[in-house]
Amino acid sequence: MLEKIPQEFIRELVYKTDIVEIISPYLKLKKKGYNFLAHCPFHSEKTPSFTVNLKKQFYYCFGCHEHGNVIDFYMKFHNLKFLEVIKELSIMHGMEVFFNNFFKKKKNKYKKIDILYTITKIACKIYQENLFLNTNKNVLNYFIKRGITENILKHFCIGYSDSNIDFFLSRFLKKKQDINNLLNVGLLIKNNQIFFDRFQERIMFPIRNYYGKITGFGGRVLNDSSPKYINSPETLIFSKKKQLYGLYEVKKKYSFLEYLIIVEGYIDVITLVQFGIYRVVSILGTTISSNHLKTLFRETDTLIYCYDGDISGKKAAWRALTKTLSHLFDGKVVKFIFLPKNEDPDSYIKRYGKCSFKNKIKNSVSLSDFLFYVLLKKINLNSIDERSKLVVRILPLLSKIPSKTTQILMKQTLLKKLGILETYRFFLEKNKKIILNNNYEKKFLKHTTLRILIGLLVQNPCLSILVTNMSNLKSKKFLGLSFFLEIVQLCQKNYNMNTGQLIELYRHNTRFAIIKKIAKWNHMIQKKSEKTVFLDALKDLERKILEYDYNILLKKERLHGLEHSEKLALWDLNKKLYMLKK
Repeated sequence: MLEKIPQEFIRELVYKTDIVEIISPYLKLKKKGYNFLAHCPFHSEKTPSFTVNLKKQFYYCFGCHEHGNVIDFYMKFHNLKFLEVIKELSIMHGMEVFFNNFFKKKKNKYKKIDILYTITKIACKIYQENLFLNTNKNVLNYFIKRGITENILKHFCIGYSDSNIDFFLSRFLKKKQDINNLLNVGLLIKNNQIFFDRFQERIMFPIRNYYGKITGFGGRVLNDSSPKYINSPETLIFSKKKQLYGLYEVKKKYSFLEYLIIVEGYIDVITLVQFGIYRVVSILGTTISSNHLKTLFRETDTLIYCYDGDISGKKAAWRALTKTLSHLFDGKVVKFIFLPKNEDPDSYIKRYGKCSFKNKIKNSVSLSDFLFYVLLKKINLNSIDERSKLVVRILPLLSKIPSKTTQILMKQTLLKKLGILETYRFFLEKNKKIILNNNYEKKFLKHTTLRILIGLLVQNPCLSILVTNMSNLKSKKFLGLSFFLEIVQLCQKNYNMNTGQLIELYRHNTRFAIIKKIAKWNHMIQKKSEKTVFLDALKDLERKILEYDYNILLKKERLHGLEHSEKLALWDLNKKLYMLKK
């Protein structure tokens, strides 16, 4: 995707973006020397090992080894693609993404997306105004009867789509909006050249993305007619499998989320928030997806599913469990709340109160307990055949878990429940290596002259000004020299460039991985000595190149003899080597 946006634009964008400012809203950064320190957002840890270097505009975790510049962090943390990150950072700086002429179609696509966001914003305002019109008092009474306050309605921007479609359309025409865009965003349906309101006479729940932009709507009827709920169709900005209702609101309230409760409906979220249970989100009437789980586990390490305790609730919980297994990385926790039969979060908290619901959270069932409860309840543990069937059924499920530690612990639990003590001990001994292997030995780059030069230069691009003999070196064929000179040239051309910007220049280059590895390399050289070491290494490099050329000529002289010009060159090399040694 990089070729679609000029390098100059990306370089300017990275230059304008302060990595500390970007990361600090999400992590508690603590100043320590040249760096900022925090707990890593990409793995679970007790002692902070995530460092952010303001000067280099680079981050590195000594625990899980995640590293990169501001674009890498945004991509990883927010689960975004490269082009999406460029778009977000551009909006942040008030810059318009400039695409090369060949890729105008992509530019047009993002213009369309901006238009659709404008449409949903206008529509949301109209729906909110409708809710408080005298003609729609019955709608407001619906919420009053359910105990939902005006403050909560405004907090979630809830509105109402009435039957006056002409008035609705006129509002958009006044703002010079193309009516066809209302079709594109899913607010209207067209049949025989006639426009129909998709959400006519429905309560409107705006669905926001991570950044607060309205991507679509959920609509609920006031009576018991069917379908009770409908959502926006799939559009350029809305996808049911990616959206989570209430996530934007909860992120506004908390910078750190100890846990997140997942419920099934809009009203459940709204009611729980009104009762002071704020850490809650809802999927949009669908099974939880991998996209949902990636987003949720990015925000918290603990998910708590909340379901009705009846058969359908247990089935839904089991579907969620099987989907979640492949996302159980180290430190991730999943629990379940099962409410009494015929109760949902909305009705339960109204009947039993906030304290009772908080107790449900406190006593929520662990994923492993629920998994073994479901699988063991129909098993006769006295039967070898049935115990064998259980193992055959459960092992494929456990193999989905990416965390080896969690896998081992759950297999141990299974063996204990089956009473296979000796096998359990054997299994534990056999897998001890897997646990120990997590503490693998760090491999350091060798301190060769060129690696020291490249390492210091990548981490301190301003050192490039010290390289003054570029023309003499360019003609030399020395392993790694061309790479070093390439970096020197880039750094001299962009003198104020930092490490983060340098990395970005290599993003779609075959050397991208090498540059990132060098950027995090601990060369063990003190900050105050870096300039001196760099100059000494330059001198050493020059000596090695001279020795290389000298030895080639010397070998040729012994084998075949030298021409006059070559003898002069050998003499000159000998003189230079003598001067360097002095």
